[in-house]
Amino acid sequence: MDGEEEDEQVIAEEVEAMKSVYENDCTILNSIPPHFHLSLKPRTAYVSSHQFVEIVLEVHATPQYPKEPPSVAIVDCKGLDQHRQKHLLNHIQTKANELSPGLMLVALCEEAVEKLSDMNHPDGDCPLCLFPLVTEEHQSETLPFMKLMSCFHCFHSECIIRWWNWLESSKQTGSSKSDNATARRNRAAIQCLKRKRLYEQQIEQLRNFQLRIHDQMIMLEGAKATTETVDALRTGAAAMKAMQKATNIDDVDKTMDEINEQTENMKQIQEALSTPIGAAADFDEDELEAELEELESAELEEQLLQPATTAPAATSYVPAGRQPTRPVPAKPTPEEDELAALHAEMAL
Repeated sequence: MDGEEEDEQVIAEEVEAMKSVYENDCTILNSIPPHFHLSLKPRTAYVSSHQFVEIVLEVHATPQYPKEPPSVAIVDCKGLDQHRQKHLLNHIQTKANELSPGLMLVALCEEAVEKLSDMNHPDGDCPLCLFPLVTEEHQSETLPFMKLMSCFHCFHSECIIRWWNWLESSKQTGSSKSDNATARRNRAAIQCLKRKRLYEQQIEQLRNFQLRIHDQMIMLEGAKATTETVDALRTGAAAMKAMQKATNIDDVDKTMDEINEQTENMKQIQEALSTPIGAAADFDEDELEAELEELESAELEEQLLQPATTAPAATSYVPAGRQPTRPVPAKPTPEEDELAALHAEMAL
């Protein structure tokens, strides 16, 4: 158990040494077993214009490290194609197998830097002219290259200069064409604005004409209504005048006098018909009323002296010489029939 703790302490010290050597270029993911990412660049005295390759190397050791060598992989890469990446990984893995068993992290990373420095030259074809960047007969010569700092793509210097000059001339030509097109668009826009102003003036005139026509229509309708009113008043006045001519005040007075005279005659006839005749004329109304009052007083005294549970039936007294008459139901008039039918309809 003490031996395992000593091995872990040795491995932890090796990881700390890696961190102190490569500082910010080393990202520790795990200390035991060691697992880290390392950003590697070729040794070019930190001149960025001379750096054509760059990688991020992943080193992942197993719990049996250092008895077993760690595995290596390329996480990110610039300036290396698939073939050169595979060649670099095989070289690093072979070196790891040679150093096993034993602590090898720093030595393995240094070997990767050395191999990357040997491979620090552009490879492939120029993207502009499509010719090889480095020919076999000029492998040892220094050729003029230009490199893009963001992606490490390389071009022949002459190619990139010609392309840049063409791009600038195209911009100038396009700018002049754009200016001409802008001038044409401005002239067309001005013409459109002029036509718009003319159409707006014409629309305003048409609105004024329409308003005047509406005013004239309102005035004509008002004049027509006034004329019809005056004609109706004139017709009514003429009809009233004609009726007044047909009716005389003397004739009206004469007619009213005749009506009053006939009314008086009718009253006299009714009074004559209502005067009693025969035996009924001999009766004195005052005596009969006095006798009726005496009978009612006597009946009231008798009722007070003889109390009963039920109210006595009222007796009707008929004076001598008179027969009781039964009320004869009156025959309904047509107006009463109509009124009854109206009540029945309203009840429904």
